[in-house]
Amino acid sequence: TLGATPFELERVDALGYDDYLDAQFDSRPADAAALEDALAADPSCAEAALHLGRVRLLDGRDAEAERSLRVAAAGDTIPVRYLAMMFLGVIAERQARYDDAATQYRAAFEAFRWGQSAPLALSHVLMRTGREQEAREALAVHFTTTRGRTVEPLWTYLANPATDLGPSLDQLRAEVWR
Repeated sequence: TLGATPFELERVDALGYDDYLDAQFDSRPADAAALEDALAADPSCAEAALHLGRVRLLDGRDAEAERSLRVAAAGDTIPVRYLAMMFLGVIAERQARYDDAATQYRAAFEAFRWGQSAPLALSHVLMRTGREQEAREALAVHFTTTRGRTVEPLWTYLANPATDLGPSLDQLRAEVWR
């Protein structure tokens, strides 16, 4: 499963895939309600907006997801902005708005140049629209910029928070490599 953490894979093994999926879907309404409460208390909370946007994205509620993700994309925390722009790109790509998707993926890359998902997603969407040279250039810029060193906020976003330091570790690595 894309983005599954070792903890999640252990749960899949323990529960069986169908029961695991049922448990994931059953918890999302409660998760969304808690996040909506957090945003009601602080409408500018970028992290809550990011998480709610992802829940709505997973539920296929793109318009609601997009509203939340735009709040997150305007936040101060670089990894949160990066992820919000990536998820906005996913929505645009899913709706066949490929130019909008490319814009979001470019913005994510500009916000956090050490990530690998943004240039890969950008390259993919450019290839889908027949822009092969631009697709290759997007990857070349990434490899030139990072010199083979990658820190991906998506890795820690999908990781088990009990065993991972999260976005702060991503930012620390990026600062060290600068």
